[in-house]
Amino acid sequence: MLNKRHCLLAGTAITALAVTVTWASMAIAQDKYPSRPIDIIVPFAPGGSTDLSARTTAAYVSKKWGATFNIINKPGARGIPQTQDLYRAKPDGYTLLAENPTTNTMLAAAMQKELPFDTFERSFLGLNTGTPFTVIVPPASPYKTLGEMLDDAKKNPEKLSYTSQGSTGMPDYFIRVLFQKAGVDVAKAPAIMVTGAAPTITMTAGGNVAMGLSSASGALAGVKSGIIRALVISSKDRDPDFPGVPTTVELGYPVVISWNGLSAPPKTPKPIVEMWEKVLAESAKDPEFHESLKKIGAVPFHYDSAGMKEFIRNEINEAGKLFAAK
Repeated sequence: MLNKRHCLLAGTAITALAVTVTWASMAIAQDKYPSRPIDIIVPFAPGGSTDLSARTTAAYVSKKWGATFNIINKPGARGIPQTQDLYRAKPDGYTLLAENPTTNTMLAAAMQKELPFDTFERSFLGLNTGTPFTVIVPPASPYKTLGEMLDDAKKNPEKLSYTSQGSTGMPDYFIRVLFQKAGVDVAKAPAIMVTGAAPTITMTAGGNVAMGLSSASGALAGVKSGIIRALVISSKDRDPDFPGVPTTVELGYPVVISWNGLSAPPKTPKPIVEMWEKVLAESAKDPEFHESLKKIGAVPFHYDSAGMKEFIRNEINEAGKLFAAK
C-alpha cells in the first residue's frame, strides 16, 4: 500500500515526465517549422524592387526548406497599416514583412513620434539584397561628371532642379548625402515631385529637370537606349551594365543602398529567427542567388538580425539629421 511519501514522489515523477513530454513536443513542433505556407506582406504593388526581392528570396528559401510562400501585396499609406498587421500577427514565423528604407528608416526619421508602433519592437530577421542609386542627366546636359555638376550647384543651387519622391523616399536621402558632403545648400535646389521611377526617367530625358535620381535598375533601360546619361552609381564596385560610370566610393562619397530584408512579429522565438539568419546568410554567398538578383537589378547586401537592427538605427539617425538640415 502506498503511503503519503510514495504518492508525493510518484506525483513529482509524473509532473517531471509531463514537463519533459511538453518540452519534447515543443521541440518537435519547432523542428517542423515551416509546416504550412508563410505569408510575406509587401507594402508595395507588384513589380517594384521590394516585391521582386521578396519573391526572389522566397523562391530561394523554398528550394532550401521545401516551404510554400504567399506574397501579399498591400501598397499605400507609407507602410504603416502593413507594419501594424505584422505587429498584430502571431509570433510564429508564418507572417513576415518585406522591409525597405521607405517604409522603415525614412518613415521613422520623418515621423517617429507619430508612428503607432516602435520600429525596434519587431523581430529583425536580416537584410539580404539591395539596389544602388544613380544620378542621371539629359543627353544634352553640360555636366559630364558628378564633380562638375556639384561644383556648379555650390555656386548656383537654385539652378539645379532634381526629381524628388518626398522626405520618405531614398532618392531624397541619396541627394542629401551628396549635397551635404559637397557643400551644396539643398534648401535652395528646386525639388520637382515625381511618383516613381518611370516619371523620373521621363522628366530627366525630356530636360524638365537638371538631374534625376533613380535606382540603377530603374535607369538601366534609359541609359542603354541613350535617352539619359548616368554620372555615378552609389555602390562600392562598378556595375558592368553601366560601363565607364564611376562609383560613389571612387569619388569620395559613401555607398547608399535601397536595401531589402525581412522582419517577423515582436517576440518571435529565437530558433525561428536563427533559421532565417542562417538561410539569408547562405543566400548572400550563393552564386545562383546572385544571378537571380542580377535579373531584377539587385545585389547581395547582407546583415544578420543584430546587424540589421544596428544598421537601421544608424540610418534613421543619419536621415533625421539630413532631412532636418536647412
